[in-house]
Order: sequence, then structure tokens, then C-alpha cells
Amino acid sequence: YVWPVNTQFNNYFQKSDYTRAADFGKRQVSGIHFQGLDMPKQMSIDLFYGKTPFNISPLDHLLALKINKDYKLSRYSLEYLRSSGFDAILNGYSFNNQIFNASYSGNLNEWKIDADFAYGSYFFESNQTQNNGIATKFNIKPSSRFVNFPINIEGYYISPEFVNIHSSIINGSVAAYSSETTSFNGEGIPDGARPFGGVMTPIHIKSNNRYGININSEFSIGKIKVNLGNGISREIRNDTNLVSFFHKINGLYLSRIERFQSQSGPQNNLTTFFRGYYENVLIDNSINQEMKKSYNVLLLNLKYKSKVFGKDFFIFYLGEYQSLQSFLAPIPLFSNKAILRNQFHEFDFYIGLNHRFSLIGYLGREFVVGNSSSGLGDVLDSDNNYNPRNGVGKVIGLGFDYSISSKSCFYFRFKKVDYLEKNFTNYFYSGYEVTAELKIFF
Repeated sequence: YVWPVNTQFNNYFQKSDYTRAADFGKRQVSGIHFQGLDMPKQMSIDLFYGKTPFNISPLDHLLALKINKDYKLSRYSLEYLRSSGFDAILNGYSFNNQIFNASYSGNLNEWKIDADFAYGSYFFESNQTQNNGIATKFNIKPSSRFVNFPINIEGYYISPEFVNIHSSIINGSVAAYSSETTSFNGEGIPDGARPFGGVMTPIHIKSNNRYGININSEFSIGKIKVNLGNGISREIRNDTNLVSFFHKINGLYLSRIERFQSQSGPQNNLTTFFRGYYENVLIDNSINQEMKKSYNVLLLNLKYKSKVFGKDFFIFYLGEYQSLQSFLAPIPLFSNKAILRNQFHEFDFYIGLNHRFSLIGYLGREFVVGNSSSGLGDVLDSDNNYNPRNGVGKVIGLGFDYSISSKSCFYFRFKKVDYLEKNFTNYFYSGYEVTAELKIFF
């Protein structure tokens, strides 16, 4: 899709989203898709048989079925998914992952409610590993008659042994379905964004072995639009001292330099995947044995639009604050009581000089801080002491969009990237990135 200059900025300002290509964010599939709509008694059905990128070998396949029933303002659904195959073409061992799911979506007295309940199981013949678990989620948007400002409440529970490899859930407690597994004939899963262990997830991503609640609200303060989200979660079972976090600001750059690497970096604790990377950290085991890990994430999005010399001018801020600690907290911690705490700050600047040309600026900052329970570095300070991690990242970018015609556009971006971990030897990188993209719609 080729969008006119300034269209994307207005879309993000109004809806907190961009105009996407039709297939953005969707899994590539090959197979047979049958859909029955407008059936008797307000029923509908979806049936798919084929493959996705997670069905690695030629013998793998996916079967998915969904039956819907509409009643007044509500929809009830029953769903089934089975992903199975062999870990090798010749003399291979079978594996499978299957999900049974029931869901509801509708309005009750002007309250908008969405709810899901799922039962899942998995099996690996190679080592006779099998288990099962449950997952449930509800989402409630109260009626404006009871709450006079917009608020959305989400609660969830995902048991340690629940796995759905085709979903966005991180399988942090099932090693066989994590990024670095060798269960699939040593090939690994073709999606590196699935760490094993405790994961400091963004607010829109969930991990199994976790229960929690997310609260979101949108409102305006004068000309500033505000989107605020707060997430609290806690692990169900403490079965490892391994935790990980994503590098949000510098991730895209390093993933293009160190493509699809595991156990990379000076401490062999970095994993890169498509458009990002994460870092593994080992918590002091004597501390880890005495606690259940709690996670907090706070998201703040500010959007401002004005005129500069008669031209449309936008400023966007996206901040994400995370912490990991041994106790429940209402918001992320900003002190050394947190075992790990991260901050990500992104500023975007746009000015449309005319209907064909716009200038763009970007500033991103990243701060990663740990306490002594997250491990000490190997760099001595002026007092001859070793200190825990203290990483700082920075990205500065400039660019422009130029609309050649209604069906073609040219996009140019330049970025300067730096990251320094002050207390670990050789954990530093710096570089430049230039992208030029010509889009033509036929």
C-alpha cells in the first residue's frame, strides 16, 4: 500500500495506528481455507488445513476449525487447533500441539465484554515429553453510565504447561517450544522472539506461567492526546533463575548486523531475531529460590499536533517503563529494590512542508539497570568495586517522505546508533543505518 505524505501521521494521531498493507501482521499460510457465512440460525464456520512458517518440515501440517453462533448482540465461538508433524523426514519422531478454545464477545447492559478459555496439550515422541495446561483471558470495557472516562481492563491466567506455538504467547516455561530449542531436529523454531525463562514482556505481549492484569485508558489534556497503560503480573511457578528482556530502541539495528544469532555478544547472552534482540540475565540463585518473580510495565503515549508557519507539525512520545522484583507492586519500580528495571523513550517529529514532501526526526533512549542480584560486571570502578549492569542506548534519526504520484512514494531514513554497557567489558557497539525505499502500487 502506498500512502500519501502526511496520511500516516494523521492516522497515528487520531487512532494510534498506521495504515498497513493488507497482509501486515498476518501469518503466511498455504493450504485449503473453507468459510461458511450466513448459515441457518446465525451460524458460521471457518476451516483451514495446511501449513504456516511454524510447520517446519514437509510432513508438518496444521488443522484449525472455528464455529460461531450469533445471538442478539453477542457471539459465541468454539475453536480447535492441531499442529503436528515429524522432527525429521526419515525415521523422524512425531510431535503435536493442540488447543481447544471457547470464546465470547458481546455487550451486556452497555458493558463490552470479551472472554476466552482454552485447554492445550503438547507431546514429543523423541523424549516422551507431554503435558497440558489452561489459559483464560477476559477484557472488560465498562459502560459510560458507570465510568465517565474511557477505561479497558484485561485479566489473564496462563498456566506453566500451556503452549500455543501459533500465537503471540511466549512459551517461557516450556523449553521445547522456546527460541533456542533443538526439539525440531535441531532446527529451532523460526521465530526468535520466544525466550525461555522469565520474560519482561511489553504490555501487549503475554507469557505462559503468568497471571496478571492490564489497565488502559485514553484521554486528552488540552491539545495533547494521552494513552496510558499499566500492567502487573506474577509468575505461577518459579522453575528457573533465567530472565530476559527485549532491547526496544536498539533492537532493529543490531538484528540487521548480527542476523539470527543465539548466545551472541561478549557475554554470550544475546539472541537476535527478525527486527529485534533480547538479552538473558541469571538472577543470583540464592535470591531466586526464595521468591516468585513479579513484573510491572507502564506505557505512556503522548501525541501533539499543531501548525508551524502554516504547516502541519506532529510530536509523538512513546515511553515504556519496566521492572522485575520479588514482590507485587502497583507500578514499575525506579529504585534498586528492582532486580532489573528498563526505560525506553521514543520521540518522533514530523512536519509536512507541502502535500508531497515531509521531514522526519527521531530520538530514542534506552536505559537498562540491575541491582546486585542480577549479577556484577567485570569492570572495576574508581573505588575498586564491581557493579551490576548499567546499559545506555541512543538512536538519532533523520529522514523524509516524498510523494512522486498518487501510486508511488519514496522514503529515506538515516540513523546513528550507540549502545554502551558501562560495567561489562566490550559490550559496546556504534554504527549507522541508511534505508531508501521506493513503493509503487500497480
